[in-house]
Amino acid sequence: MLATVALGMGLNSPSITTIIHARPPTTLEQYFQEIGRAGRAGQKAQALLYYNSTDISNARKGLDKNVVQFCKNDTTCLRVELLNYFGFDQPLSKDKGSECCCNCSKK
Repeated sequence: MLATVALGMGLNSPSITTIIHARPPTTLEQYFQEIGRAGRAGQKAQALLYYNSTDISNARKGLDKNVVQFCKNDTTCLRVELLNYFGFDQPLSKDKGSECCCNCSKK
């Protein structure tokens, strides 16, 4: 287990397969960078994001509204939503839809 917010300092551990957030980062840019640490050796990887209403409330200092919108999305593909935020039209890889995210697995 590794717990730090200092991953931007050059950690390169290709064996990471799961990223777990106990609450969302304040921006989608941070979230994208942090989940990008998993699956670097080409293996399957997953990102788990746990939060409650306090974690995504307007009272949380520095929390971007896009993070709140991302967390509250319970219908569309979260991967596509995240990629759209960064200006990409569609994912480059064709994963099985039911394994993409929690919203896709509900379909």
